[in-house]
Amino acid sequence: MNPMSPTPGFLTVIVDLPFLLGLPNDTYPIHDPIKEIALIQTIKREGSRAFFRNTPITGPTPFADLEMKAREFARLQQPYSYIITSQFPDGGQHATLNVHTGNSGGFAEAKPYTELHLTFLDNDLTKTLKNEGGIMDRAGPLLNAFLDKYRLVSQDYRASRVGDGKNFYLATVHTSTLQEDEREIPARELIQRLFRQPRTFHAEIGRGAVNILGVNSATGLLPNDLDPTLLPPLRRLLGTEYTLLLSYDLLLEAHRALQLTKDYKLAIVHAATAVEAHVLHLLYETLMLQGSTPSNALNILDNDPDYSGMKNRLQRLDRHTKDYANGKLPYTAFLGTTRRTDWDDRVNKPRNRAMHAGYSGFTWHDAKDSIVTATRTIIFLDNRIPALAHPIQLTPPTSLQPYASPILF
Repeated sequence: MNPMSPTPGFLTVIVDLPFLLGLPNDTYPIHDPIKEIALIQTIKREGSRAFFRNTPITGPTPFADLEMKAREFARLQQPYSYIITSQFPDGGQHATLNVHTGNSGGFAEAKPYTELHLTFLDNDLTKTLKNEGGIMDRAGPLLNAFLDKYRLVSQDYRASRVGDGKNFYLATVHTSTLQEDEREIPARELIQRLFRQPRTFHAEIGRGAVNILGVNSATGLLPNDLDPTLLPPLRRLLGTEYTLLLSYDLLLEAHRALQLTKDYKLAIVHAATAVEAHVLHLLYETLMLQGSTPSNALNILDNDPDYSGMKNRLQRLDRHTKDYANGKLPYTAFLGTTRRTDWDDRVNKPRNRAMHAGYSGFTWHDAKDSIVTATRTIIFLDNRIPALAHPIQLTPPTSLQPYASPILF
């Protein structure tokens, strides 16, 4: 055999999902757009996760300074331990939590999880094993297609999409090379043979197997120290009655979807909805400035066709803002400007592709651009009416960088 020729074979990716799938332990054939068929095996398991106060990971750490600064605020806690048990409908009991109070306390929590084996055919194992990113590029869509279908049927809110940047730190890869007489056999028949006869998989690192480590990032773990100049306004805000605007809440959720859950489609939808929510907020407030009662303003926004749909609402908001300025205040239109074009191209159209066409191939940079543009749009619309401008403006997250997120339990 030519040593440079491809080495086709089976490749199995083993991951631990930090949530329990409500499926019987079994092997499930799934659709593979490249080889027509692949297999997923699910195994229910239980472990535990723990958190211990003041017990850092041994090694270089910046938390020593934090510990020193915290001492002047710390109050001693009396050490107690509690075992929490849960009662099942059949009367059985299960220990689910062990809580330790005290300054060096913490908890250990029962953590059911799913060990998942994904097996698929690969055209060249030798080449693939040298490209760990390529393995996950191939495995990730298969895993998520499986999980999406499971979530749809089960409506299980605990399950989520996965990726090499979230939900697990380790993927173990085993391989099994096809024999010469197997290379012309269709993929479906090769998969069926796995059910009928044993097959040897290479599990030794460097000899047909690899471990893929997802390195977590200090960006997602260490504290983001607040700019000292923001402490005075925060202290003032803490002493006032304040309800976070829905538009700001949605932008923060978009930011979370971008950096923690890595759900770029949801990040874009949140960002676009934030702009729509803020436009409605400003329309309501401008109607109130013009003398409407709260009930009349809500009735107009709910029932007047001139305020129906984003296009009409933006036109009305520009008109109300111009009327409010009345030549006495600076006024800049939103419609017909590059700001409107940026909002349409980077926020509105991607959201429509996600919602109406079901498109999900967005990248981290697509989602970031959407969040940055949505934030800038809201700030611009807000500041045109000084009487309505929010006292604290969100900052467009232009300096964000992608990083591996912590495991989301």
